Amino acid sequence: MKYLYLTTMSLAACYVNQASAQALCDNQTQAPWQYTIDITHEEQRIDQAKITIPSTVEKHQVLVDSFINNIKPVTNDEEILHHLVKDYAQQLWNQAVAQVNDTYDDRPLYWSRIAMSIALKNHLANHFAGLEASTTHALLWSLETHSRGMSDEETHFNPASAKKVVITGFDPFYFDNNIGTSNPSGAAAIQLDDKVIDGVEFQTVVLPVRFKDFSMSMVEHALSRFYTPTHDNPADVIFTTSLGGSRNTFLLERFAGLRRSSTAADNQGCFSGGSFFNPIIPYIPYSPTFEFLESSLPIAAIEPHQGQYQVDFNQSFVTIDGGANDTTGEAVKLEDIINEISVSGSGGGYLSNEVSYRSLWLKEYLGSAVSVGHIHTPILTTTEIAPDFSSITTQISPYNLNFNEGLVNQLEAMIVEGVAD
Repeated sequence: MKYLYLTTMSLAACYVNQASAQALCDNQTQAPWQYTIDITHEEQRIDQAKITIPSTVEKHQVLVDSFINNIKPVTNDEEILHHLVKDYAQQLWNQAVAQVNDTYDDRPLYWSRIAMSIALKNHLANHFAGLEASTTHALLWSLETHSRGMSDEETHFNPASAKKVVITGFDPFYFDNNIGTSNPSGAAAIQLDDKVIDGVEFQTVVLPVRFKDFSMSMVEHALSRFYTPTHDNPADVIFTTSLGGSRNTFLLERFAGLRRSSTAADNQGCFSGGSFFNPIIPYIPYSPTFEFLESSLPIAAIEPHQGQYQVDFNQSFVTIDGGANDTTGEAVKLEDIINEISVSGSGGGYLSNEVSYRSLWLKEYLGSAVSVGHIHTPILTTTEIAPDFSSITTQISPYNLNFNEGLVNQLEAMIVEGVAD
């Protein structure tokens, strides 16, 4: 069960201990969820980032400063403020895509969004004290989504493209142990957005590492437009991607589980409320009842495209009654486990599994022919062993250009070649 162990347990060790972190945040499974003007645990980290990685935090500082200066005189006009927030959020995404060049670095986008969010919250607190909670939420939602590649204006495929591919990645995480951390899945999304390679066109988005945003249906908001042929943006294949699983392997995850079971915190220090022995069902639109769903990616076409990193088809899963399968075990049919209570899918019980389930459920609910599935990327870690061998600590390594570049280039190649086969 080596892959199962890595995807469900090792990332938990990468986060702050549940007992020492903030108390469980507002209930993650029951609505309503809204953004507020409170500065979050995630946003408070920017002070340390400015000291430790100043050039990264300040890469888009001219744009951030322009945003701050332009919203400053807007003290009583919500419509103008909405326009400015949307416009600058889109500019931030476009600038990040345009300037990523050969850095393969997702961190400047992340920290600039944090800076703009703090500035907007402070402005609302100082000048819009009586603003309705729903309006505050709408402004912050606009900032988040439009700076993540989720704008309707920015996500249109060219009808002439031979293949249309959507990729989702994630923000960096694990900051409490390493403020300079990067997430290659997010780097891949930024690097590939709007690219056309051998007839394959990419549209991408970057998702937050926050349970609350998933409960607010951000995945569905980002992806639903790509499923239906009646829309002008239908995709051929949707790849959700995330960091972690194996140091030297891309894992093509077969099964996605319905429930949250990881006890790892998210970027806000919040926990899902679920555990390995008590997995919980998050809020998901259209009330899915299937405990497991199955990848529809062209695995047979993708897996042979090996490179610097191995590519494996991971068929692991765990059910509450102890049913399990490892990555090399005899293949299990989906109908055999679809109604068993899920603990973890092939990608574990954290948000990587959840984005996989939500994207597959959209396909099921909408009756779409789009191929959908999840890829876990290799993970770069460092291991520290105590002099007396009393403890071994494994941590995600900070941003590494060579690692991100090699990983993103192989991911690009295996997707382009895989969907063309």
